[in-house]
Amino acid sequence: MKINDLVWLRQRDYKDECWTLGRIVGFTNKMIKCEDLARPDIKQQTNHVGNFKPTNVRLLTPKEINSSTYYKQLIINER
Repeated sequence: MKINDLVWLRQRDYKDECWTLGRIVGFTNKMIKCEDLARPDIKQQTNHVGNFKPTNVRLLTPKEINSSTYYKQLIINER
């Protein structure tokens, strides 16, 4: 995983458990800093980032990305 990758974020506080779309914005020793694109929390409105355990973050597969033009539009090309 690297910065700007699109990921699924496990949200356990909404309807018992769901996965929402997010983007990786950074890393710490134990957490992955992600922007929740589907459901930003109040903390994310302040800090523009949420901290997630690595077990609660998974990359979108190439098949998922290719299945939707919406996902393709969200991809940021690194220089």
